[in-house]
Amino acid sequence: MTKLLLVSGDNQSCHSLQQALERDGYDVVTTHRGGEGLRLATAALPDLILLDMAMSVVSGWQVMQVLKKASATERIPVIAIAHPTIDGQRLLQAGFDTYVRKPV
Repeated sequence: MTKLLLVSGDNQSCHSLQQALERDGYDVVTTHRGGEGLRLATAALPDLILLDMAMSVVSGWQVMQVLKKASATERIPVIAIAHPTIDGQRLLQAGFDTYVRKPV
């Protein structure tokens, strides 16, 4: 079973997306905090990370920087969940494999 890590600061959207992904057969681990997302990425080594860009305390940008520098997580594909005003080229240049626009 494919394991996904969903890191989202929006509890309602996170819950809805988690339910939809689990219905499609994915094993989904979630958190609402960026720092916890980093810990879970290293501990769970998911097949894919869905990362919300709009989180307080530790942002999606900061999480991505750490993920791509750490040998344990540098090769895990990461999809940004971004507000429509965020430049897609900037996301790709930051190392995201691709991005989806809110609302997902």
